[in-house]
Amino acid sequence: MKIPADHGKTWMVWLLFVGFWLTFMIVFRSQPFNDPGSLWHVRVGSWIFDNGTFPRTDPFTWSYEGKFWIPQQWGAECAMALGHQFGGYDALLVLMGVLIAGMAAWIGRRFLETGLHPLPTAAIISLGMATAGFHFYLRPHLATIVLMAVVMDWLVDLDRRRVGVNHLILLIPLCVFWTNVHGGVLGGIVTFGIAIVGWAIVRSRTWHEIGILWLILLACLLATLMNPFGFDMHRTWFRIVGSTAMKENVPEHFPLSLLRSDGQAVVGFGLFYVFMLAGTLPKRPRVTWLIPLVWLGLSITSIRHGPLFVVVALVALADMLPETRWFRLLKENGDTFVGPPSIILMGWRGWVPISTTPTWAAS
Repeated sequence: MKIPADHGKTWMVWLLFVGFWLTFMIVFRSQPFNDPGSLWHVRVGSWIFDNGTFPRTDPFTWSYEGKFWIPQQWGAECAMALGHQFGGYDALLVLMGVLIAGMAAWIGRRFLETGLHPLPTAAIISLGMATAGFHFYLRPHLATIVLMAVVMDWLVDLDRRRVGVNHLILLIPLCVFWTNVHGGVLGGIVTFGIAIVGWAIVRSRTWHEIGILWLILLACLLATLMNPFGFDMHRTWFRIVGSTAMKENVPEHFPLSLLRSDGQAVVGFGLFYVFMLAGTLPKRPRVTWLIPLVWLGLSITSIRHGPLFVVVALVALADMLPETRWFRLLKENGDTFVGPPSIILMGWRGWVPISTTPTWAAS
C-alpha cells in the first residue's frame, strides 16, 4: 500500500516536541533532583575526570571503604559531569527535557502517520509520560527508558517488514554504547530475544532470517564485553539485580503496589493497553504487540520497570491503533479525529530507517 509523504505535518511533530519540553520544564523542574543519585552520578563523573582513571573502590562511602566497587554507569556519569561543568544543573535539566520531549515527539510521529489527529495523539502520549513520570530522575536510567523505545521502534519496523533483518545489526553498536551508560542494556537484549522467539513460534520469519537474528543477538551479548571493566561489569549488574537488600530498602526496586500512586498509574495504563489490544481481536496479535505485556508483568515484580513498560507500550499502540475496532469505528463515522494515513518526513529522508509506508500499512 503506497502512502504519500506529507511534509506539511512535520510542524506537528515539532509542535509536540516543544509542547512536551515546556510541560516537562514546568511540571518536572524539581523532581529530577529529588533522588540523591542525581548528584552522586555527577560527582562520580567529576572524580573520573579529576583523577584520569576509574576507581576500583568506592571513594565516597565510608562504610564501603576498601571494598571492590566500579562506576558501572561511567559513560552517563562522565556526560553528566561535562554538562554540569558547562552550565550547572540548569543545563542538565534542559538536556533531560530535550531527551524526554524528543522521545515523546518521535513516538507521537508514529501516531500521526496513522491519520490520528494531533489532539488525541498528544493525549495518549501525555498519559504515557504522566504514568512514567514517577521515574523521571536525572540518572543514567533515563537513557535506558529512551533506548528501550528505540529498540521497540526497530522491532516493530522489522515485524512489519519495513526494514530487513540486517537492519538489526545496528543493535550491536547500540549495545556497546548502552553497556557503558546503564545496565538496562540487558533489558533491551532480552526484549530482542523475546521477539525472536515469538517470530519463530508463529513462523512469521524464515529459518534463515531467524538464524541471522540469533547471530545478531549473540553479537549484542558479546558487545557488552566492550567496557573498561570486562566481566566485572556483568558481575555488578547481576549483584544489583539479585540483591534482596535493594528490593527491601530501595523504593524503586519495590514490587508494584496498588497502595502507591506509581503502582496505580502503571496498572491504569496497563488496563488501557489491554483494552486497546482487545480491540484488535479476533485477529491474531503481532508478536511485538505482546512484548509490552511481558514488561507489564516485570513491573509487578519491580516498579522500576514501569517506565519501560510504558515506552514499549506506546510504540506498540501506535502500530496496532489502525487495526483496532475503535479506530475503524471512528473512521467509518467520519470522525474528524481520524484522517488519511501519511508519511511524515523529517530531516534527511525522515531520519533512518527510511520507509515508504507507514508502520501500520505494511503487510
